[in-house]
Amino acid sequence: MDKPIISSFTDILKCLNSNENYKKSPPTGPPDNWPNGIVTSDQFEDLNTNTFGEDPIKNSPYEVETLDLVENDGILPKFVEYPSSDMLEDINISAIDGSNERIERGAFFLILVRSALVNFRYNKAGHRPYFYQSTKDVSAITLADSNIFDRDKLNITTSYRVEEDDDEIRNYIQGHLRSLEKEPIFIKYNRQKNLKSPASHALGWGVKLMQTLELIALKDVDTKYRSICIKDGPIFSPSVSKRDTKSLLSILKSWDNQVLIGCSKRIQDSRLLTQLLFQKGNLRNAWFKGQAIKESSIKSISSDKIILSRILKPGERTPLIKGIPDTRKSIVDPNSDIGGDRDYMPLNCYYLSRTKPHTYIRMEIPALFYNKNPRFVEEAISIAAWQHELGRIAPLVQLLADKRCSLSSEKEIMERLTNAALLDKELEFLQDY
Repeated sequence: MDKPIISSFTDILKCLNSNENYKKSPPTGPPDNWPNGIVTSDQFEDLNTNTFGEDPIKNSPYEVETLDLVENDGILPKFVEYPSSDMLEDINISAIDGSNERIERGAFFLILVRSALVNFRYNKAGHRPYFYQSTKDVSAITLADSNIFDRDKLNITTSYRVEEDDDEIRNYIQGHLRSLEKEPIFIKYNRQKNLKSPASHALGWGVKLMQTLELIALKDVDTKYRSICIKDGPIFSPSVSKRDTKSLLSILKSWDNQVLIGCSKRIQDSRLLTQLLFQKGNLRNAWFKGQAIKESSIKSISSDKIILSRILKPGERTPLIKGIPDTRKSIVDPNSDIGGDRDYMPLNCYYLSRTKPHTYIRMEIPALFYNKNPRFVEEAISIAAWQHELGRIAPLVQLLADKRCSLSSEKEIMERLTNAALLDKELEFLQDY
């Protein structure tokens, strides 16, 4: 089977230096005069944040001025009804997920990235297609010692151009997706600009490329039908630059009868509720009636997960909470250096499953959808919760997208091809165990 993500590395591996030539060369990074390749600057600062972009060091990880409840029909938890058959009539339910893998060989690191979009179509008349999927693949390589390759043979033909600054890597990825050559994206490792080790550098880039590719996949959502799109993880993925996030979310402005929901099943690090309760005494009194919860008690709580079981009953969700991590606030601030947009402000809620063992998910919805049609947003939450009941640990469609984006077989093939190429050149690198 022809797999472009694998074949993109074929010519690269042919350019490996022989063991004899490699050991004659002093170890060095990529040459400064290379015209191609991404040079990192400050692109990894946000990797110190958690899944939701919260800074774990700050006592107040969310912007205090914007933190508030959105709905006007009370502050108590809401029971989420299952969607009716009419609500599901001729609706598309899609999910976007991504994965990344690395082949690490000391002097170089091969990076494989994939996003998958999976779509279910529900209707009473049996209209087709019932199901479809699409995937996008990106390959990249990080060089810690460029002497591992014969640079005379390593002919990089594709030029990736960045507009304005290095943070806008969407241009590299989109150029890579359009390129007929399908060469991997070359990423320079520069110790002076990136204090992380080459292995951490490759890991960071794998996550960064994956989460950016997930946002690019929003363009593939079919907008001819009423649709709910469930994206894995938060809307503002912490590894995606703020400029890329704002630019790639702009496609949502053209959506008319669709809703995007960021859905996270790993919530142990989040402190959205704890900070909200710290700010709002009326919520503490309502959600913990008669317990006289003080600010000092809330301040000592390390995670929302600890208090959710005291707030929600099975099948309930919290009211929608407007809140954005302080590290990402420029995305919604029109006066910021990137000219943010308030339409992208996340509206958040937690949902507790009906079935045992109970599981939580956190849902995020851009404010523009609620401002346009709050009733449809309520239906979208009901559908996402129903999908979560079907999938038990995550929405069913999201679980399928997770399987479709898997790169485990491609990684195994690339491991074998890389080992064979190194053996042919009599090259060997120390392995970590």
